[in-house]
Amino acid sequence: MFKFARRVVERAIIQADTRAQRALRSLNNINSGQSVFLVGSAPSLKLLPYEQLPIQNVSYMVVNNGVRLFKDWIIPFHVVSDIDCFRDYSADWSDLKIRTAFYRKRFYSVTPQEEDLPYDIHWVPYRNGGILKRGFQPQMNLGIGNDSSVISFAVQICYFLGFQNVFIIGCDLDINYNYSYAYEMSDTDRQHESLPETQAKRASLPRTNDEFRVIRAQFEAVGRGIFNCGVGGNLTSIPRMDFSRALSISLQTAQPRRELSGGRPFGADSRDWSYHTSVFQYRDE
Repeated sequence: MFKFARRVVERAIIQADTRAQRALRSLNNINSGQSVFLVGSAPSLKLLPYEQLPIQNVSYMVVNNGVRLFKDWIIPFHVVSDIDCFRDYSADWSDLKIRTAFYRKRFYSVTPQEEDLPYDIHWVPYRNGGILKRGFQPQMNLGIGNDSSVISFAVQICYFLGFQNVFIIGCDLDINYNYSYAYEMSDTDRQHESLPETQAKRASLPRTNDEFRVIRAQFEAVGRGIFNCGVGGNLTSIPRMDFSRALSISLQTAQPRRELSGGRPFGADSRDWSYHTSVFQYRDE
């Protein structure tokens, strides 16, 4: 009886993983030819008119708690790679207008569960070794390793989705930033930043430029572009581009569309994978 029950559980896990893999694979190159802004939350972001991204209705992807800066707008993509960030803040994100999120698969064991977050979530598998150890990972469905920054994690997702250009803003790589961000910090934020494990992660930031040299080579090898469109900062291993020019390019490459109610509608069954690509399906105006 015990062996039979174990086989049933194992079969259910395999079937769930198969559905998840199929959903991830279906996203490959789905945004081919388009451009996306990858938005960090470093202090320099306040020097840019970042609110033009939702106003102009261009694609953008926000990492970690940078979503607070877009609380009044629809957030097309949200990315988190750190389990401490997810555990401490995910409950706060349920009230935001997030459409699609990419979180590490290991977060699934941390509350709140997917059913408690009213938006479409894709759980990204883990692979051992990051960019500097195993190279750039073009296939998100095969797993993404740990790197020095969530931005490195998010860039590999952008590549898998097929974006032609990735415009990075709000990535200062300043380890002396005094634990400040573009958003107003709370006592919980300061406590989170003071944790030894958080400080240890910040110490890896100097490796980010090395990672982006690898990332740049991967993009340019297939005729794609990745640019630092922020103000100042220490991200120097990719070419710079003025924010206004990047915004113009994004508008030129954007497909005519109107927002749908997807990803997964409020109250919909999270196990129904038919919803898991709805956010990418646009209709002409």
